[in-house]
Amino acid sequence: MADTVGQMMQRQAEMEAVRGNWESMWESVARMVLPRSDDFRSKHSPGVQRNQRQYDAFPMQALDKFAAAIESGLIPRTETWTALSTGDDDLDEQHEVKLYLDDHNKMLWDSRYSPKANFASQAHEKLLSLGAFGTGCMLVEPRTGGGVQYRSIHLSEVFIDESWQGVIDVVHRKFTLSARQAVQLFGPDTPEKVLARHNSGNHNDRFEFLHCVMPREDIDRTRMDAKGLPVAGYYVFPESQQIVKEEGYHEMPYIVSRYTVSIREKYGRGPAIQLMPDISMLQEMRRTTIEAANMAVDPPTLLPDDAISEFDLTPGARNYGAVDDQGRALAHPWNPGVDVRLGMDMITDVRNQIDDGFLGVYFRVLVDNPQMTATQAMLIAQQQGQMTAPPVGRLQTEWLGPMVRRESGILFRQGRHSDMPAVLRQHLESKGESLKIEYTSPLTRAARSGEAVSILRTFESLAPIAQIDPSVYAAFDTKEVARIVADVNGVPAKAMKSPEKLAAEQEAEEAQAMMGNVLEAAPIAAQTAKTMAEAQAMSQNAPALN
Repeated sequence: MADTVGQMMQRQAEMEAVRGNWESMWESVARMVLPRSDDFRSKHSPGVQRNQRQYDAFPMQALDKFAAAIESGLIPRTETWTALSTGDDDLDEQHEVKLYLDDHNKMLWDSRYSPKANFASQAHEKLLSLGAFGTGCMLVEPRTGGGVQYRSIHLSEVFIDESWQGVIDVVHRKFTLSARQAVQLFGPDTPEKVLARHNSGNHNDRFEFLHCVMPREDIDRTRMDAKGLPVAGYYVFPESQQIVKEEGYHEMPYIVSRYTVSIREKYGRGPAIQLMPDISMLQEMRRTTIEAANMAVDPPTLLPDDAISEFDLTPGARNYGAVDDQGRALAHPWNPGVDVRLGMDMITDVRNQIDDGFLGVYFRVLVDNPQMTATQAMLIAQQQGQMTAPPVGRLQTEWLGPMVRRESGILFRQGRHSDMPAVLRQHLESKGESLKIEYTSPLTRAARSGEAVSILRTFESLAPIAQIDPSVYAAFDTKEVARIVADVNGVPAKAMKSPEKLAAEQEAEEAQAMMGNVLEAAPIAAQTAKTMAEAQAMSQNAPALN
């Protein structure tokens, strides 16, 4: 049974009640680290100044660096960070299957980073939301003219609910449209009040709408319209409580992900929420230190009751009556003995804590130690992978995985997929599964760097023994060792020789070695043949013995 308008409005009211405490916290966080997104309870006009509460911009800069670091480690723009697989290594290596998977992955990459798709900028906005508030939302839709388009949705518009499995399956978006935008979106189905405003020339008047997206409970598999799709979408005009437009989706269009989630909570918590005590203290410390510095350079002046009423402190000023008959000054600066350096040391300490909370320590260490050895770099990469594994795993599960499936579905329905090999189709149908997504980003490789670290440490431990007995290295498949280390370090695949090429080169080397042995043995064989021939001739010419 499809949800009625009343049911959707009731659910929206319940969602807003649950989110009340969150909005108060998000507003506090936004004012400290992301003031341009402070639109939860206070509505600001575009272009107004919003950072009046900041005495120190370091938390805002740390958040920007956090988003950039996660982007470069999780979804770098300079390299592919996903690969498709059947789950069967032997099948993946079949030539036609490998070509199809590579072509499919390239199609997704080219569409995602098309200038018209706008993925890179919207992904950065979502990462800022994750770092500040712990929850981010991205809308993935088909683009007019073909391809995919992406849009980061402000958290103030997003209301979510989970299934019993803890998966976000219901998303309500509460937003406003101008009369002109509403007519563009809904056409003749635009609510009468909005249409009347538009027709009267008030194109910029704004109206509130609700977009409710949820699993469809009454799917009619025989239908080809919205009623036959697994995800339902309803545009509701709350003022008149009417459904303006109904849509259907093959996949959830709103990709909502969370940084970390506390038990029994639906919305996430980001680093900024955990760091709010330090961030608030930093602003207060910065304010008091500024006041102390002002007092040090412009101290208060102590004057007697009968001193001059006006006192000029400008350079070269002449203050008559400021000394007594003996030339003693009647005005004295008051020095409270404030040590500004102590305040700056404390500020530096708090800044470092904030930077560490935004994962700055894990991405700064390579810059601070440019002369480290390969093994040291591997150990640091291993630490980075271990410390970022929980949030990275959640982002892959809640953001990247659903997004890739949504992208692939959109492009498939646009006819952009190449023909699937029969052997691959049969495999997927027999398993009842879809292609698997493997992540190849730097942070994913860092989590696997333990393999390379173990190899390098083993070789370092065996080095003294190898000086006595070099055969200890014979237990290792050096070519496979090289491939593992190169893979963890992110060496491009095109820089590595394929197994087929290595096998061909080995066969050529063996054939060449065999030919060399033959050529080397040829003179000896010829000399042996000559000697045997001479000996045979001598035996034939020798006199017979009676």
